[in-house]
Amino acid sequence: IAMYRLSCQLIGHSEDVRAVTRGQGFFGTASRDKTAVVWTKSDTGTSFNIDVTLSGHAGFVSAICFIPPSQDHARGLLATGCIDKLIRIFDPQLQDPIQLLSGHDANVCALAAGQFGTLLSGSWDCTARVWLNGKTVMKLEGHTAAVWAVDMIADHGLMLTGSADKTIRLWRAGTCEREFIGHEDCVRGLAVISSSEFLSCSNDTSIRRWKVTGECVQIYYSHTAYVYCVAPVLNGPADFVSVGEDRTLRVWKGC
Repeated sequence: IAMYRLSCQLIGHSEDVRAVTRGQGFFGTASRDKTAVVWTKSDTGTSFNIDVTLSGHAGFVSAICFIPPSQDHARGLLATGCIDKLIRIFDPQLQDPIQLLSGHDANVCALAAGQFGTLLSGSWDCTARVWLNGKTVMKLEGHTAAVWAVDMIADHGLMLTGSADKTIRLWRAGTCEREFIGHEDCVRGLAVISSSEFLSCSNDTSIRRWKVTGECVQIYYSHTAYVYCVAPVLNGPADFVSVGEDRTLRVWKGC
C-alpha cells in the first residue's frame, strides 16, 4: 500500500473550508468565513501563500470552481456560489467580483465549468441552472430536494445533477434523459471519469461508479460516515480520491 504524508498546511481561513478548486498556477478555496482565497506556491516551493482574498460575499461561500482561460481572460476565472443566492465571477488577480449572476432562490452549493464559457450551478432551491455570458440559458427542474452536486460531460453536451432526493439526473439541452437510482441518502458529489462513466458519493457512506447508460457497475465501501466529495486522479498513481465526515481522505487504486 502506498504511503502518503502531509506536505504542508494552508492557514488563512477563519472558519471551515467548504470547497477547493485547481486553476493554472494556483488553486482556490471557499469558506464559511464569507471569503474565497487564491493560493500560489511559495518561492521555496514547499508551501503556499495567500495571493488574493476574494471578497464581497454576504454569507458563507459554499462552492468554487475554475473557469478555463479564454481570449479575454488568459489566466482563467473563478466562480463562487454563496448562501446569499448569488454566483460571483472573479479575475483571480482581483479582490472584487467582475460579475454577479442572479437567479437562484437559495444557497448556491455546487458549480462546474464547461466548454465555451458555460457554467452549471446547483442550489438548495431544487434546481440547477446553465449560464452563458452572465445569463441563465437553461433551468433544470425535476429534483424534489436540494441539488448538492453538478458536473458536465462536455464532449457530449451532457450535464449531471445529484440531489438530496437521493437521485442523479442526466440532462441534455435542458431535458432530463435519465434518472439514476441506487443511493440510500443524499447525493453529495459527482465526478466524471470518462465520456461514458462517472462517480457519485453520498451520505449513505458509499461511492458508486455509473455508466451514462444507467447501469451502476460498482459500489465502493470504506468510509464510516457521510462522503462529501470524490475526484479523479488524472495521470496519477491512483484512480480517484474521496473525503468524508469520518475525517479521512481515501485513495482508491485499481478500481
